[in-house]
Amino acid sequence: MRKKISQRNARRYQKELEAMKVRDYARARQWQSDYPGGVHLGAEQFSHENHVCVDTAQKLGYYLIVKVDRNDYVQLYAVKP
Repeated sequence: MRKKISQRNARRYQKELEAMKVRDYARARQWQSDYPGGVHLGAEQFSHENHVCVDTAQKLGYYLIVKVDRNDYVQLYAVKP
């Protein structure tokens, strides 16, 4: 049996849903100009070492490849274009 909710809660839930949709849309649009045709899959905070490595590879014009290995480690590769 379903539990009834008040109109006040229904409106609050509706506003929260709209706010989530706006945030998701904004997050997706944020990356679209940087990577046309690309899809943003997520974000991860790296250590300073990894940040420097990725930043250097990007500045040198390498393609960045990300793979997940069998042990659930994220592997980063820089490949010459």
